[in-house]
Amino acid sequence: TKAALTLSIFAGSQGAQFFGLPLAQCLLPLLEPFSAKLFVNHQVRSEDCADVIKLYQKYNIRADIAPFFDDLPQRLHDTDFAICRSGASTVAELANHQVPALLIPLPGGLDAQQAENAKLLMASAGARMLEQDQVQTKTLEANLHDWLNDPSSLHAASEALSGLARPSAADDLADIIFATIRMSHE
Repeated sequence: TKAALTLSIFAGSQGAQFFGLPLAQCLLPLLEPFSAKLFVNHQVRSEDCADVIKLYQKYNIRADIAPFFDDLPQRLHDTDFAICRSGASTVAELANHQVPALLIPLPGGLDAQQAENAKLLMASAGARMLEQDQVQTKTLEANLHDWLNDPSSLHAASEALSGLARPSAADDLADIIFATIRMSHE
C-alpha cells in the first residue's frame, strides 16, 4: 500500500556523504512521529548504507535505502516532497514533477550556482533552502513542519511549481538549434 507521504532524499556524487548519516541523524528524530504514514526513498553512498539502514530501523521508519535509484524519475512521480541538492537538472526534474523540496545546495566553490537554482524554485513558493552548515533537527523541523502536518500546504507548494515546468524544453531547444542552422544556410 502507498504511504500517505513519500519523501525522497538524494544527492549527486559530489557532497553525497552529507546526505547519508549526517542528514539522517538530524532528520529521523523529526520523522519518527510520522512513521505510520511515511515512506522514504533515501539515496546514500554504498559505504554508508548499513549505518543508515540501522538508523531507519531504530526510528521504525519504512524506507528504501540504496546507493543509486535507476528509476528516480518514477520515484519522483510518486514523491510528495524531497530533500536534495539544487543542481540544474535536479531543479528541472523537481519542477517537471511538481515536487516541493527542501534544497541543500552544495556548499561553495564552482557550484555556488546551486543556491541561485534553489532561489528560482523558492520564488515560486515550491521550495525552501537551507545551507548545509545550518542543517540540524531544529532547522529541518522549522522548514518541514507544515509539509509533514498539513497535506494542503504540500499540495499548494506542488501547484506553485506548475508554472516552472518545461517538459518540452529539449524539443524547444532542438527547434531553436535547427532554425538557427537553417537560417545560417539560407
